[in-house]
Amino acid sequence: MLVNRMNTEVIFSEIDTAVRQIRHGASSNGVDHLSVADHREGEFISFVRFFKRKIMFTVDVEESLKLVLVEPKFASKYLEIVSNQRDYLSEWLVWPPHAENEEFFLSFIKKSLHDYADGKSLVCAMIYQNEVVGNISFNTINHDLQKVEIGYWLRRDLQGKGIVSKSLKKLIDYAFTELNMQKVQISAAVDNHASRSVCERLGFKLEGVITRAENLNGRVVDHAVYGLSR
Repeated sequence: MLVNRMNTEVIFSEIDTAVRQIRHGASSNGVDHLSVADHREGEFISFVRFFKRKIMFTVDVEESLKLVLVEPKFASKYLEIVSNQRDYLSEWLVWPPHAENEEFFLSFIKKSLHDYADGKSLVCAMIYQNEVVGNISFNTINHDLQKVEIGYWLRRDLQGKGIVSKSLKKLIDYAFTELNMQKVQISAAVDNHASRSVCERLGFKLEGVITRAENLNGRVVDHAVYGLSR
């Protein structure tokens, strides 16, 4: 495991400096304004260089499986997966119907990197056989309550290989041993039996059901809430 964290004020000071340099370079070359696309590209170049250098998170789950902090270069692969499996993913996730281009995922990744730098969340790509196949994350990290909430999704054709279970075990261990959390919580729609089975196999206890918890692409669903204490 490789983890490196920095003060967030330093992080975003460097990012702002990089963006200003990009803008200045455009002006000195006779360009008055960067296009929206060019400006965003410049921001993401600075993000990639910065996070690779100073904020790294990689976990080797096993030889063919690892978890890696999300990067902008993953956006095209996320779009490919969702484009091919949109109906399947939309059954239990609210966002796939809206993920129509790379910009959607670039915005998601940028926000995820900001939140990671601030200690609010940790979003990882699951890399299986050197290919991005899904995500697993601490959706929230609550330092006051010493609790994390976990979410995950995986390509349909890779279900049943233990990828989510093994990845989840690693993140649970990281939450307890590295972040000093006291509880891990997972919420799943009551009819999402695959997700609930993962929780139960790993020793999570059903703590209750929240009725009418989410509007899931037109369906109002209840959530089963699972908890695992240290």
